[in-house]
Amino acid sequence: MEKLRKDIVYFLKQQRFVIVASVDKEGFPHTSCKGIVKVEEDKIYILDLYLKDTYANIKRNKLVSITAVDEDRFMGYCIKGRAKMVDLASDKDMLKKWDSRLLERASRRVLSHIKKDKSSLYHPEINMPRPKYMIEIEPKKIISLIPPHE
Repeated sequence: MEKLRKDIVYFLKQQRFVIVASVDKEGFPHTSCKGIVKVEEDKIYILDLYLKDTYANIKRNKLVSITAVDEDRFMGYCIKGRAKMVDLASDKDMLKKWDSRLLERASRRVLSHIKKDKSSLYHPEINMPRPKYMIEIEPKKIISLIPPHE
């Protein structure tokens, strides 16, 4: 296991979502966007709302990677690791964190629309289902996506 440095933990906590790559039943990569709810130096917790492809893939093959990038700062990380499913039925704290992130995302979207004088009534966060499980990832390898300086 490779522990996440404090700067990487901070970077991941700032991300609205990450790209999770799992392996499908035919051996092909499958990627999807997932929300981070908690980051520790030895674990990353991600929520998956739909119990579809990523869920089935991780049940078959625990190896995953997550990718997070910040286009403005031209930096990012790919973190390879082993995943497991954790039932959220009794984890009230994690569900509260998810509610808070969801409210934050919806608020940010509304404020952005106001600033841009957009009159959209579409706010997808409002219709998202309540999470039933989360993906716990134990980092095994951390790859910096920051270009080397010559």
